[in-house]
Amino acid sequence: MSFTKEKIADLKVQHGDNLFIIKSESGAQSIVRQPTLKELEALQGLLSGGQLLTYNIALYRTCLVLGDKFEDENNYKDLVGMSGKMAEIIEVATASVEKL
Repeated sequence: MSFTKEKIADLKVQHGDNLFIIKSESGAQSIVRQPTLKELEALQGLLSGGQLLTYNIALYRTCLVLGDKFEDENNYKDLVGMSGKMAEIIEVATASVEKL
């Protein structure tokens, strides 16, 4: 699947500027948006329970704007690979602590 500049522009109008394209080695492509804080909080329990793979897949499917949902359980390689890239789109500010 390829995305035209016009389609991407339309998606940015609908979803904002925080869109990303994730590509797999096999050629699968998806456009995802940056998750909201509420979405991250809702899925946090999966991380604390040690379910990183389930967390990544849930976050990918939650933020998927356009592309393959990989609902066929036999085609898990692209799903695992592409959902594993979700951590790269979460923006985190750095902070420091200073003892007083």
